[in-house]
Amino acid sequence: MVDAYAPWLSPEFAALRDDETLNLGLMDTLSLQDLPRFMDELSGGQLGGSLGVTARKKLCEQFNEHLLAARSNVDRLINDLRVIAKDSGQQANEMDFEFLAEQAAQTCVGRL
Repeated sequence: MVDAYAPWLSPEFAALRDDETLNLGLMDTLSLQDLPRFMDELSGGQLGGSLGVTARKKLCEQFNEHLLAARSNVDRLINDLRVIAKDSGQQANEMDFEFLAEQAAQTCVGRL
């Protein structure tokens, strides 16, 4: 599950979490809505600038692959949550809550 949405938390990429230029700790503080933009920035610029030693370069390339897949998953999750919120709002607006008021009134009358 970590790889699907937050690959920077994966033990596989622990070495990258210590890289101050990547600042992966910031990713943990972002809202879901802001996450795609920062994932794009990380994948496009900061990650490329972090390449150097061959082993590190390979790790960064692997991370980038995971990040791109996670980006797609995050987009899908955001869209799904928006659809759910919209549908829930519509259902709530269409629901007749009068029965709750009647039930509360009957409960109050029963206590008298």
